[in-house]
Amino acid sequence: MVLSLAQTQAISDLGRHLYDYLPGSSAWRGTYTFAHAAADCGVGGLWVGGSKLPALTTLLEETLARKPDAFCPLVERIVSNGIKYRAKKGTPLTRSDIEVLNELVRKVGFKIPALWDPAFLASLPEAKTESPGASPESKGNAAAASEAELQAGGGPHGDASHLSFL
Repeated sequence: MVLSLAQTQAISDLGRHLYDYLPGSSAWRGTYTFAHAAADCGVGGLWVGGSKLPALTTLLEETLARKPDAFCPLVERIVSNGIKYRAKKGTPLTRSDIEVLNELVRKVGFKIPALWDPAFLASLPEAKTESPGASPESKGNAAAASEAELQAGGGPHGDASHLSFL
């Protein structure tokens, strides 16, 4: 099967997205890698090893071209083991990660029902978004502003008539 240009682009994007789901290789026995996922789905010979991103992109592209029936099981296996791997690393897969993945898989021309399951999606944590007030830098700016306000006679006990609020 020859891939369309749109599929080639989608596979490239998918490879970048899946990059952090699993390690490419590991010296530790028992660590599940992309090579294991490929072998478990009957496409182990398509994992070329070497540099992780090109190897992953090649795996996805060759699986789609040579064994399209193994493509969705491969992605699902990567996600299933990626959930465990990322949780162990302290960077769990989020609902947003899977929603992006679903869109990329759709662009390739597939839909994996298990990854669209509402109960599965609801079980995933939401992506952490850091509010501007939560960053150390802005906390420092807020502290400096409070200190300046107190020195100028404003603040909780002084005259605040010189302050303007947006």
